[in-house]
Amino acid sequence: MLAFVLAHLLLTRQMLVKELLLVGAASLAGLTVDNLLAACGAVSYLGAPTVGLSPLWLVAIWAGFGATLRHSQSLFVRSPVHAVLTGLLGGPAAYWGGERLARMEVHGVAGWLAVSATWLLALVLLERLCAALRRP
Repeated sequence: MLAFVLAHLLLTRQMLVKELLLVGAASLAGLTVDNLLAACGAVSYLGAPTVGLSPLWLVAIWAGFGATLRHSQSLFVRSPVHAVLTGLLGGPAAYWGGERLARMEVHGVAGWLAVSATWLLALVLLERLCAALRRP
């Protein structure tokens, strides 16, 4: 993921500050979401090393996600409605995939609701940042 993010930043260097803001904000959002979910017992992760309670591989995925938000995955943050739907549905879908790969476990209905709620908040905040970055 480091190679991907560095290549992305090189290819988008004319917008480097905006891209760095999104990569940093997405990484921070993911780190917060994943640590919060683990701390409240909603989710258990597998993998080391960790950043707090979140495995580094998951933080890296969030960084890569941030690098794509103004490009291939801009649909997810095109509007507040898109961000809400992505958070409510996309977060649980991503964690379902993580469960299928045996890299995490979501604990019960409360865990799934927590994933959905935290992702909703994270995606709405990222949408607001993307909207601000679209302004001249």
